[in-house]
Amino acid sequence: MSGTPCRRASVDDAPHFAALHACCFESPWDEAGFRGLLGRSGALGLIAVDEPNARPVAFALFERVVEEAEILTFGVRPKDRRRGLAARLLAEGLVSLAECGVRRVHLEVAADNNAALALYRKSGFIESGKRAGYYRRGPHNPPVDGLVLTCRLPPASGR
Repeated sequence: MSGTPCRRASVDDAPHFAALHACCFESPWDEAGFRGLLGRSGALGLIAVDEPNARPVAFALFERVVEEAEILTFGVRPKDRRRGLAARLLAEGLVSLAECGVRRVHLEVAADNNAALALYRKSGFIESGKRAGYYRRGPHNPPVDGLVLTCRLPPASGR
């Protein structure tokens, strides 16, 4: 992981976000959508780039409104998983949000996404709601519940 720095993303990273989203999710968001999201005033995008070849390998997109924020999307390229990148992006995002005065962060995750659930729970998220049958997995698979998770952030030091 030491060769994979994380940095804040800009609107210019929209193509990277779209490409990574496409390899992480069945119904990917497009570049135009990411361009719009990254351009919002409350957006916080983070991206991890593999140093030797400057290849984006992971991303996180948060949106804050006053003292609350939501993790809009988050992913690690499949062949780069299990290297601690997701935990690092999440931790950096939560610190940045706390520094902006955010006190509560929400997210939604599929109930069968065990790896993500373990990461979020380890990071202090607890279940705060459920959306029955929210995720559709094709015409031949049953829908999967969406779990709403929430994490309270401590005040940033120096506030």
